[in-house]
Amino acid sequence: MPAVILLYRKANEEFGDVFRQTVMHDMRQVDYDIEDIGIMPPVSIRVDGNLPGELIALYVKERELAGFTDQHSMSQGMFRVLSMLIHLIDCGGDEAVKTRIIEEHENLTRSGYVRIYAAMYMELQNKIRYLQRLIADIDAFLT
Repeated sequence: MPAVILLYRKANEEFGDVFRQTVMHDMRQVDYDIEDIGIMPPVSIRVDGNLPGELIALYVKERELAGFTDQHSMSQGMFRVLSMLIHLIDCGGDEAVKTRIIEEHENLTRSGYVRIYAAMYMELQNKIRYLQRLIADIDAFLT
C-alpha cells in the first residue's frame, strides 16, 4: 500500500473531516475542483484471485465529472499534487504548523498558505539533508 494512502488514513483518523476538508480546499486553490476525497477499492482496475491484504486507493470526486476518479485513473499531475498536499499537511513541519493549517485552513489567505508551505518545505528539506548525511555516514562505516 503506497505511503500516501497510509498517511491519508492516519491523518483522517486523527483529525477527522477537518483533514479531508483541508485537502479539498487546498486542491481547489491549485485549480483542481474536487468535492470529495477518500479511500476506497479502486474502480479502474480488477484483480482476479486472492490478495494478501486489502486493495484500496485514493479517490477524488471532481465537481464536473459524474463518477469517482481513483488514483490509478488520475492524471499524473493531479496525483502528484494530491500526494504532496497530503504529505505537507500531515507530516510537514512541526506539530504547531500542522495544527495551525488544520484548524485555521478557512481563515488563511493564499499568501498565508504560501508562507506556511514554504516553512514546511524548508523543514522537510532539513530532514532530507539529515537523512542523506546519516545514510552517507552509514555507507562510509560499512565500506
